[in-house]
Amino acid sequence: LRSALWSVRVGPGEMYDANRFALFPDDRALAFVRVGEDGAALLLREDSGDTLLAPGEAITRLSVAPSGATVLAQEGNTLRLLDPQAPEDDHLGLAGEGMAWAYRPTGGALAVVSREGPLRLLDPRDGRTLHELELPTAEPAARRGIGRLRWSADGRLLLVERDGSFHLVDGWTGRLRGTLPRPEELYGLALAPDGSALYLSTGDALLPIPVPTAPHEGPPGELEAGEPIALPRGRSLGLLAVGP
Repeated sequence: LRSALWSVRVGPGEMYDANRFALFPDDRALAFVRVGEDGAALLLREDSGDTLLAPGEAITRLSVAPSGATVLAQEGNTLRLLDPQAPEDDHLGLAGEGMAWAYRPTGGALAVVSREGPLRLLDPRDGRTLHELELPTAEPAARRGIGRLRWSADGRLLLVERDGSFHLVDGWTGRLRGTLPRPEELYGLALAPDGSALYLSTGDALLPIPVPTAPHEGPPGELEAGEPIALPRGRSLGLLAVGP
């Protein structure tokens, strides 16, 4: 939050949760939850003043689309997609346990996944389903939930971590490119900006994982690591960014 540009005045009996703020592109507006004596409210703050978007009692997380067209709010196990220009319209009532989401950095898609069920790529403007992909679900005793959900910088590749496995998904077609088990010892990871590789830091080595450029055909295939890059003995590398 850029305090030089935005400030929130706290009145008597009011509170603000730093986890429930979301800044719009170009800092032109701010979505936040205010808690007062009359309850909690999700507000949109602009130069012209505050606008009520929705009740905020159950909201735990907020995010704004890269275009600024919508605000995504998590209420328990439900996601709501709100249009600041028409806050009474709720475009998305998607429910699921342990939900995670990530906007494609180049715009045009919102990835949503939960502990069970498919991965969904949605239109961030209205919640319309663009693509849907069934991911393997572990037996109840072996489930580890959702881990990372991360896009490559160019939006061509999406990494989904669920139940101890990484799934690499084509960001444009929603089809699987490959899978691999999560290493027991993992200190960090990064995607190549063009989605051509995944890099894993395992403590004593850096593992490059080439990713096929074409979506995988048939049953999911397991990706294979390239030649490990040795790291200095006794050191771990918390990766993580890969340059062009």
